Amino acid sequence: MSGRPGEVADTGFVSVGAVVAQVGEVLGRAHSLFGDPPASGQGPAAGSVMKLSGAGDLVRSGQAQMAPLSGQLATNYSTFAGGAGPALDTLAGNDRALSTQLDDAARSDRTGRTSSGGVVNGAAADTNGLAPFTNTPAGQKALLVALRQRVAQQQQVVQAYKTRDAQMAAMLRSMAYGGGGAGSGSPFGGGSGLSMPQMGSPLSGLQGLSGLSGLGGSGTRLLSSTRPGGRGPLGALDAGSIVARAIQGQLPPGKAPENGLQKFSVLTNRAVSAAFPQIREIGGVRADSLKWHPNGLALDVMIPNWNTPQGKALGDEVLSFVMANKEALGVDHAIWRQATYYGPGGGEPMGGRGGATANHFDHVHIATKGGGYVRT
Repeated sequence: MSGRPGEVADTGFVSVGAVVAQVGEVLGRAHSLFGDPPASGQGPAAGSVMKLSGAGDLVRSGQAQMAPLSGQLATNYSTFAGGAGPALDTLAGNDRALSTQLDDAARSDRTGRTSSGGVVNGAAADTNGLAPFTNTPAGQKALLVALRQRVAQQQQVVQAYKTRDAQMAAMLRSMAYGGGGAGSGSPFGGGSGLSMPQMGSPLSGLQGLSGLSGLGGSGTRLLSSTRPGGRGPLGALDAGSIVARAIQGQLPPGKAPENGLQKFSVLTNRAVSAAFPQIREIGGVRADSLKWHPNGLALDVMIPNWNTPQGKALGDEVLSFVMANKEALGVDHAIWRQATYYGPGGGEPMGGRGGATANHFDHVHIATKGGGYVRT
């Protein structure tokens, strides 16, 4: 049938108009995930800094006034003030840092909304521009190719902000609120009622993006973050965790030479090196026929005694660690013992390539999403 200006023609088998409508719905749903953030996220946290600082000063003032006195009351207050003053200062410092992080989160969400909105508008422009030609197979194909590219582009926007969201969450959870950072000796430690509740992240709704996954590829999957045998979680994003410290630049360079590595490869190198001190060698940039190693996108974590039960267990733990922290570290995939892992459960088997190194029995290959080159 002939297409009128602005109207998409249908094929004899598939309604191109239906495809356009579905793509529009998916792109719009992705765009709505970013919400409409405030101009600044600092408000409440910024206001509490002054109050907490004032409370700390008040406690110290009371301590000074009680110092000349004797008796049980003076002794008890001195003990209380000795812990409460520094604890209030710590909380004020945390709120000051929290204020900055919330402002960054709002700005990130605002930028993401602008980027995803640009994809939606671009898809609309593609549709309007190609509509007059969709009465031909070539025109229909051109439109479908353009829309598929827009879906892929929107996926990239969403994935980039999922990674940024995970990193922000790691930084927020690393702050010493409640029992996690105050310590058991603090008057504001566990059980005081002042521990910080779990905080939602600005892009927490991104996990529900099933539509984009269906059109553009499989969704992200995560391995369990528990060590084999039921020992504690690996790399949980809590106060002082290895991953949080890596993101905040608090870890030393890792076992792999970092010259030529991109940002997420550097983070992963440092986190794995700190988490597994028994790892003595990690390979990084090298010549290869694939893009990963030459472009600073991959690490080879060499497993000592790989052909023993202990070596296999160590490799399994390294794999679990990077998969549990996949988003925060910007990991794309990992290869271990002739299987490629993108998420939970078993990996995807690989064909035999030869020896132990080619089949990844003696090392865990970790590929990252890059993130750009950094100065080392």
